[in-house]
Amino acid sequence: MRTHEPTIDQYLQQINQHLIGSRAVRSHTLNEARDFLLDVAASARPEDKAAALAEAMQEYGSPGHIGKEQRKERHQICIKIALLSGPIFAVLMLLTMLLQAGVAQMLSAWQTWLLVFFTNMLLFGLGMGASFAYLIAFPATPSQAGHTPAADNRFEMICRPVSRKISWMMLAVFVPFEILLLLALFGIDLIPGLEFSRLRLPAVLLLAFINFKNITASLNALWFKAYVEHDILHVQRLGRSWQLRRQDILAVTRPSLLRQFFSIQFGQQQQITWQTATGQKQQLTLSISADVINGDRLVAWLESAAHENRH
Repeated sequence: MRTHEPTIDQYLQQINQHLIGSRAVRSHTLNEARDFLLDVAASARPEDKAAALAEAMQEYGSPGHIGKEQRKERHQICIKIALLSGPIFAVLMLLTMLLQAGVAQMLSAWQTWLLVFFTNMLLFGLGMGASFAYLIAFPATPSQAGHTPAADNRFEMICRPVSRKISWMMLAVFVPFEILLLLALFGIDLIPGLEFSRLRLPAVLLLAFINFKNITASLNALWFKAYVEHDILHVQRLGRSWQLRRQDILAVTRPSLLRQFFSIQFGQQQQITWQTATGQKQQLTLSISADVINGDRLVAWLESAAHENRH
């Protein structure tokens, strides 16, 4: 990474010595420092450039401190992805083995099954976490795109980059698994030792349903986009779109547990009730949690609208 500014290049080389991860991961931190210092150099007068850069580097931080913060962020990403992906994979594998072996056999050797569960969770979770944290240029801090302070009458909601990448990761796992389950319905087993066709039909259908729910929820996170403009909420999700006027919103509540179980969404869900132009009441359930940029702002907007329309 050359900037043709010897002082900046030397500083970046020192930072690079304290960073971890692949070249793409380290470039994320180096690019931020480079852009900051190049802006300082461009705005300073030629005779003041050296002093301005020295002051900027001191303000930006020592290479050791920057490296420490980068390692901390990478480790946090690894742990977060491991905790999200590991248990899901382990539960799915445990359910598969339970349906194959039976409850009685599983209870007779529960210590072994427990060990298998934690092994699957650790190996898969840490494998995914390490891949995304140290190999893939995964953003440490989510972008706040969609919200500009100058545009208070419009704000956007999308899933954070971390959630979108996890959704792609889940699709890579669950889509092949769903194909295996569907083939098992026709007596076809592609992987030796993983013979889903030997399971009873209800068991295969149950696994296929759970897996399909995970696939559709991941697709929903990737396709979800919403924005509020001129007191109208626009929502786009899996090929469908809605437009909800602020004056038509009647209530914002949490859906029932049964409805959440059959929902094709992840995370904390909110059920929006509104009234159409013909007077009919309709409902729309959205996943509005910390994984959605401006999600808390949307919930506040909806609750405020419902409160205004009740009075």
